[in-house]
Amino acid sequence: MVRFLIVAMLLAVSVSAAEGFYLESPPLGTRAEALELQEVAQAQGINARVVRRYEHGSGWEYLVVAEGYGDRGEAESAAKLLAEGSGQGITVYEGEGSEGRRLNARVEGWTGSSIDPGAVATAPAEDDLPSAEEVLARSVRALGGESGGAQRLQESPALRFRYSRELETPAGLVTAQHDLAWESGDLRLKIEHESGPGVHASMLVHGEEAWVLTEEGVQVRDAARSREVLADFGPLAVLDWPLSYAQQVLEDPAFRDLRVAGIEDFQGRPVYRLETSRDGTGERFSILVDVERYTVAKVGFRSDAGAVSYRFEDWRELDTGLVVPFFILLTRDGTQVEKVVVQELELLDALPGLFWSPLDSKDDPFLGDEPSLP
Repeated sequence: MVRFLIVAMLLAVSVSAAEGFYLESPPLGTRAEALELQEVAQAQGINARVVRRYEHGSGWEYLVVAEGYGDRGEAESAAKLLAEGSGQGITVYEGEGSEGRRLNARVEGWTGSSIDPGAVATAPAEDDLPSAEEVLARSVRALGGESGGAQRLQESPALRFRYSRELETPAGLVTAQHDLAWESGDLRLKIEHESGPGVHASMLVHGEEAWVLTEEGVQVRDAARSREVLADFGPLAVLDWPLSYAQQVLEDPAFRDLRVAGIEDFQGRPVYRLETSRDGTGERFSILVDVERYTVAKVGFRSDAGAVSYRFEDWRELDTGLVVPFFILLTRDGTQVEKVVVQELELLDALPGLFWSPLDSKDDPFLGDEPSLP
């Protein structure tokens, strides 16, 4: 049974504003975090509830909402109390029919999301910036927590991963479509070259055997070596930086040198700019973090060898703790090196047996019609 389907967004529960004033927490990555915040609120006498909603481009998010305040001062006092007790930024809204109007620009370092999921965050004043430690901690939570999405992928019994990739190689720019299936160590991968050097290929690793199918026919390959090669086409490799983000924040010394330099606009949204400068080596490191969602928008590395940047867009939560961008662009000195657009990353309990059938151009599930998923 599929654990997550994008169509589940149709079941999203929205926050409906009522007349009067109410409080709203920032988006939380998991229901467990939201329940913890709800417990803090209830311990302080605040009647709060947990709401789940789907944010386009980010996936499922959980909010803690407290309603029923008839007076603005009462609502702001409750927001301050909850913010101090939980370390979360709490926003006060005034209900206006089915919508809410944000009142406080900032409480304890954060302005919560708008009732309108398409609304742009209100950036805090430049003289009221959070610390780099706070921004990094919130971004780690927004991207799946300290364990990160890599662990969630490794725990899944099976998965499907479909994506397009443009990659600059010594032989020229290669554009290809990839479709990978994995289950308990067995792999099947189809690569369809759309432009540049290369050929269509379908590869299968099943148990202790492996094969590759090209226009020249089927050839036997070493299973262990094939698993090593195909690992480079899986989500753990293709999405390595975002999946290992939490680990990098915790272990890479560069992150400890970051400071919040200010707020700027990036593709129509306010972002915190975190940067560091290592005067001894000439290296520079910067991160842009979305003010409202705390997802990473861009990462830059600059040294004497040049400037490298990763741009991340369309972040989605596919399962608890698995939050990934569906668009990645890597550039060096302003020139594109690689672009990845994810079409599907789906966690499954199992794949149909047809996926492990012998390679044959006539009935290969990737070269012909795909079998139905369970």
